[in-house]
Amino acid sequence: MNCARYLARKEKEVYDNYRKGNFVEQTIKEEKDIEILSILEKLGYPMEHLGTYFYKDLVLFVCDEIKNMNTSDLQQKNNDMLVSLNNKYSSLYIWIASDDKELGCKTFHSYIEDALLKIDYDKIDVSLASRIYGSEDITYGSAALHIAEYFLNGHTYNNGVNYKIPRVKKLQIL
Repeated sequence: MNCARYLARKEKEVYDNYRKGNFVEQTIKEEKDIEILSILEKLGYPMEHLGTYFYKDLVLFVCDEIKNMNTSDLQQKNNDMLVSLNNKYSSLYIWIASDDKELGCKTFHSYIEDALLKIDYDKIDVSLASRIYGSEDITYGSAALHIAEYFLNGHTYNNGVNYKIPRVKKLQIL
């Protein structure tokens, strides 16, 4: 079993213990993981699917990128990141999949896309989805940026009040 799958399974065990109320001492990274996974669960992502855990890693990577941006020309850097997040084979995805996860880029995306197919739209917190995504359908690259911004803003991100459930879509090849 490759390292990425092993780590994702370990993260799943930690999150399952958290959901069951079995609180144990956690590292700061584990606390961030749990917070992001909790947001993803409220957005209907399947918690038994490894793609959800790979997606969580993408969101955390985006969080780190946002935190490392300096304030000069922030909007341009944010737009550049959005372009990268919406390009399946951008250097960002190649780095996460190949260097960080030791997976091929196509395999990495297939895990995430399989998780997207299993989103339970009946379990989505519609208010939260509307605050994060807005009212339009969105790619999972753009959604990762919105989730990261929501997380970094102390879970108070408000993208307008519209209680329609937006659909999270696959990325296109640019």
